[in-house]
Amino acid sequence: MNDKIFLTLYVRDVADSARFYAALLESTPQHLTENYAQFDLKPGIALSLWRLGDVIPACDGAGCRTELNFGVENAKEVEKHHERYQVLGVTILQKPISLDFGTSMLACDPDGHRLRVIAPPG
Repeated sequence: MNDKIFLTLYVRDVADSARFYAALLESTPQHLTENYAQFDLKPGIALSLWRLGDVIPACDGAGCRTELNFGVENAKEVEKHHERYQVLGVTILQKPISLDFGTSMLACDPDGHRLRVIAPPG
């Protein structure tokens, strides 16, 4: 079902956090913008850093400080997951949208944990 899992941390300053994790992981980000950075950890697993003020939809920090992201191949797959989640009765927080790091949709589990399905840009 999912080709890649992204562990996303909301951070105050992406550049500072990217430097910290680059040193910690002895790696460089495979994707880096002012708002977002991504480190590939292992095949199929990545760590993402997203500037807190740019998180869409906004997160007030009360109970939603991280996301579980499921990577898919393309925007059509994001749409398919959106339709499937609706059929399953999953709460949708955001319909598919194009963002800095690709096309994504956002849902939540029964405990309010954010679940994002994302396809790379292009």
